[in-house]
Amino acid sequence: MTVVMELPATTLVSQSGERVEAGGQGAQWTKGIAISSRWAAETVKRVLALTSLPHDWDSYGSPPPSQVAIFASYGLLNSIPKTVFEDLPIPFVAPVSGGGIQLEWNVGTRELELHVMPDGSTQFLKTLGGEALDEGPLRLSPIATRELFAWLTSTR
Repeated sequence: MTVVMELPATTLVSQSGERVEAGGQGAQWTKGIAISSRWAAETVKRVLALTSLPHDWDSYGSPPPSQVAIFASYGLLNSIPKTVFEDLPIPFVAPVSGGGIQLEWNVGTRELELHVMPDGSTQFLKTLGGEALDEGPLRLSPIATRELFAWLTSTR
């Protein structure tokens, strides 16, 4: 299954004709995203839902996720080799104070958190059984994301 979604104004349209409302005010997006798995399609919808958050959504004055963070999230999703990781669970998606986005996957006792910052940079945190194993900046590339998701889905 491959779904192609475009991000014009406030609506996404898949190849099958499904329309997804983005909801963001003043969104002027023209980027297209090729999606080949159910988890990736649902993740894009969840990220888009964050565009409708108002300023001060957390009652501490935070803006909604920046357009840079939204596009960086799409870049991150596109860097995950879908043919290898077709069956990933749908991640938890949440706004981060200051205009970022958090994506969090859980597989067994392994957890992978990716924080897309308002400037588009990405940080990762790997935990096993609730204990932090590794964290730091993530350079978006198929090799780097493949390594992280191979660890997440590993049974060893």
